[in-house]
Amino acid sequence: MTSAVVMRTSAGLVQRDPTENRIRALLGALSRDEYVILERFGSSNSHYIQVWRRLGGVFQLEYRAGGPSEHYQTRADSRDKVVSALTGWSKGESAWRDDFEWLSIGDWFNRQ
Repeated sequence: MTSAVVMRTSAGLVQRDPTENRIRALLGALSRDEYVILERFGSSNSHYIQVWRRLGGVFQLEYRAGGPSEHYQTRADSRDKVVSALTGWSKGESAWRDDFEWLSIGDWFNRQ
């Protein structure tokens, strides 16, 4: 069983254990540069997935699987794929990562 998930939005909404339908609705309502973050309850910002709506309706998707060196980023134009990723992540699955080409951006957080 996975731990509880907390969803936060740039509009200030906070919800525990969001459903797939709720995630889909929130992503559909995102305006440019708004975001949604899902994190494991009590994970100290080390395990999360986040998505921003960018120019042209593109989604910038990132996830962190531990410390800063385990931070990855991709872009997608399919809301359905992003919903699947967020939902899969919230359920503790790993197959959702296979639908994207990920860029490791961990070194961005280790620069001095």
